Amino acid sequence: MRIALIDDNKTILKINEVMLRKENHINENDKIEVFEEIKDLSNDTINYFINEFDLIVCDQDLGVGKVNGLDFLKKVIEIESNKHCVLLTGNDSLLMKAKTAMSKNINYLIKNNDKNGGTIFKLGEIISKVRKEA
Repeated sequence: MRIALIDDNKTILKINEVMLRKENHINENDKIEVFEEIKDLSNDTINYFINEFDLIVCDQDLGVGKVNGLDFLKKVIEIESNKHCVLLTGNDSLLMKAKTAMSKNINYLIKNNDKNGGTIFKLGEIISKVRKEA
């Protein structure tokens, strides 16, 4: 399985990668690639992620003046409706949940949420589901 992890915070990127491996959600044959930003919403950028990864995990807030995670993932789904995507965010508002719910195949996870096993556990469940469908 090929997974893209996208977050402007290097520490969060590293923690997520390490914890996914530690909790055995990722095995030695899996490829994880980390990105600190999405350069643009061009077809070349979108197609790169569609073609290279089975699962795209993206933070919502990638920095001031940068492409945001939901816009990026919506564009991915617009081009490849069956691509599996996860939006990680600290925004637990009803508006954010509604925006994400309107986009098929984008899973919405709250960062550092200890409810229901936490973010890494929920992400692990999604990875298992994607692995079974591959």
